[in-house]
Amino acid sequence: MEIGVADQKELVELAASKQRTALFAFGHKWQSLCERIAQVLYPSVLLDSNQETMLVDGKRPDIIIDDGSIKRDPAYDGILHANVFIDAKLSEVLPPKDIQKYMDHCDRLELWVLVQIHPTVPPTYAPLDAEVEIVPAVELQSRLVSQGHSDIAAKIDDLLEERRSLEERVLRAFERELKRHLRPG
Repeated sequence: MEIGVADQKELVELAASKQRTALFAFGHKWQSLCERIAQVLYPSVLLDSNQETMLVDGKRPDIIIDDGSIKRDPAYDGILHANVFIDAKLSEVLPPKDIQKYMDHCDRLELWVLVQIHPTVPPTYAPLDAEVEIVPAVELQSRLVSQGHSDIAAKIDDLLEERRSLEERVLRAFERELKRHLRPG
């Protein structure tokens, strides 16, 4: 039995919706782990999960390194500028607007990336600002191990395994939906 174009679009949208929901929850796990890593690697950090990173324009990077460079707007109690922001990302593939929203407020933006999809190809936003640095999870692991935190470095491997498992579950769910729609009658 063939399914029509409208049914195909509905099926793809259903699968995409389920995948977005799963990835959103998974992204929070990665952000939480990145916050823990930042607390270990740097003497002082501000965390979005503690509602400490609000910028004057309402945007909120995941982590701000508190190295004494933070300038605040006393009228709004928001952050005007800091040297380094860190944003946890599942991959380096993201729209340039996700980068630009922070660049007026920091000197350097580090994207802590769980999985680098295209490690040899510069991202599309690379020409926007030379002060954007992609920090792959493997580099974070290396830094953690060199500072005696192998236990936290191992959590990255656990999360990568969980990601693989999640991808397999999402794919199997999509295949089940497809088979269900292809059944006769």
